[in-house]
Amino acid sequence: MHPKKALRAAALGIALAAAPQLAQAATLRTNPMVTFQADPNDAYLYCQIRNVSSKPIKVTIEGMGYLSELISTSSKTLEAGQAVSMPAGDGFITSCRFTVAGNARKVRAAAIYFNGSDFVHAIPAR
Repeated sequence: MHPKKALRAAALGIALAAAPQLAQAATLRTNPMVTFQADPNDAYLYCQIRNVSSKPIKVTIEGMGYLSELISTSSKTLEAGQAVSMPAGDGFITSCRFTVAGNARKVRAAAIYFNGSDFVHAIPAR
């Protein structure tokens, strides 16, 4: 290798090694479903996520509207094995979006429809 090329390669390697590591985030979404379609007797939507890893994970849960607009949001650090369920509100929220710091395989998430006494539907996030 030519000495100048070797010097450039070494400088590039040092620069890349010294660069800060970018935080990785994964996003999971549920398919939209209007609440009244889940159950004619007023089912309520909950966005639910569980940390299935052995380390804490930062998550953001967002309730999305019919036109994919953000309606509600909540951020939290989930300890290993911990789950959280966010009431997504009334019929204006049709789906859930989950952003996870790290790998999406370390969580399980879903939109859960509950009519006050029974779980009516569960839509897994992908």
